[in-house]
Amino acid sequence: MNIIEAIDDRALFGRAFKNKTTWRAWTVYLRVLFGLPIEDA
Repeated sequence: MNIIEAIDDRALFGRAFKNKTTWRAWTVYLRVLFGLPIEDA
């Protein structure tokens, strides 16, 4: 499991990130930081 999957998982952190569109810039930052692929959307 990576950091993005943990954020999306309701059992872990998912409930804290209700509106994920407002966290888009941070998820891109985390993807870069952890070497994960960045989506084109």
